[in-house]
Amino acid sequence: MRKSVQVTTFVAAVAAGLGGTLAQDATVPTPDMVALTPTGDALTARRELMDAIGTNNDVLHEMLDGYLEWDGVEFKARLEAMGAMMAAFPNLYRAKPNPWTAEAEAADPAGASLALPSVWEDWETFNAMAKQASETMFKASLEKRANALPIVEDLEAQCESCHAQFRTPMEIDPLQKYVGPVGTPAKP
Repeated sequence: MRKSVQVTTFVAAVAAGLGGTLAQDATVPTPDMVALTPTGDALTARRELMDAIGTNNDVLHEMLDGYLEWDGVEFKARLEAMGAMMAAFPNLYRAKPNPWTAEAEAADPAGASLALPSVWEDWETFNAMAKQASETMFKASLEKRANALPIVEDLEAQCESCHAQFRTPMEIDPLQKYVGPVGTPAKP
């Protein structure tokens, strides 16, 4: 057997062994899964990742809807970046819950967690939904423009479903109170 095949086989075997262990351990967060970053930093990173995913998604729709010039390379790159961000997202949760509370939001609206207790209560589902969304993002990145819209719309449905189960409901974007949703005439 060639050396490269042996190395590849060894790496695949090790990865499969680790994957089984990681998959088993990832279903229920334990204190040994706590990262070295403080909870507040992880919370900020979660918000920034979600914001970046949302911003990228907006650009994808602007391209698909014809408001921005189609750029297949940029479209693919944005989806690949979104997929990587979504794959990383569950890793920013700590074993010790820090769900949204009215008190935390009143004290620091920008620093309050938007996560509901259900993230920790049903970690397996939360983690699986994030993984599925990441896979959908990578799948969409491989599609031609003509086939991309239904996949991106499916992705949005996945996002909305996860948000409904695991995120504190958010009030309307404050700007929309004054100008309305994007594409509608401004209010007087």
